[in-house]
Amino acid sequence: MSSLRLQSKGITKLEFFEDTYQITYISGQVEHHRLEPDLELLNCSYNELTELVGLPASMKELVCVNNLLKKLELPPGLVLLICTANDLTTLALPVSMKNLSCGENSLKDLGPLPQGLKYLDCYGNKLTNLGPLPPKLERLDCSNNNITDLGTLPGNLESLIIIKTAISELKGLHRRMFIYM
Repeated sequence: MSSLRLQSKGITKLEFFEDTYQITYISGQVEHHRLEPDLELLNCSYNELTELVGLPASMKELVCVNNLLKKLELPPGLVLLICTANDLTTLALPVSMKNLSCGENSLKDLGPLPQGLKYLDCYGNKLTNLGPLPPKLERLDCSNNNITDLGTLPGNLESLIIIKTAISELKGLHRRMFIYM
């Protein structure tokens, strides 16, 4: 398929995966595959996408697992991002982000984590530091990274997975927390 045109107004969810459309580039620009301006959810997993740029500002959820993404520009209101198994080296997270799964990339830094972030799965990257953990964080999997210190763990943290890391000390442990080392 050389183009994807969405004629129907009011489409808020679009899912295509496993080479259904053999799309290699998506953009909000007219000269590429145009997405509806009111789109809230996009699942474009298991394609060979190398870039996702110009996504609609209305988008709340993006699932783009197992592509070849090197460039990913996130809309400002995004609350859920699942971009596992790509070639990403950087991510600029919007402050609205609540759920992030970015494992199996080549990320070296996530920058400042959004304060409202509740779930963070960043296993299998090249991270050395996560910076201060958000106070609302409930689940963290940072396995298979070069992280040595997490700082003080947030009081809401319920699940912590730190398999194959260099972390030697945990600060802020509490009884409700499950830890996998």
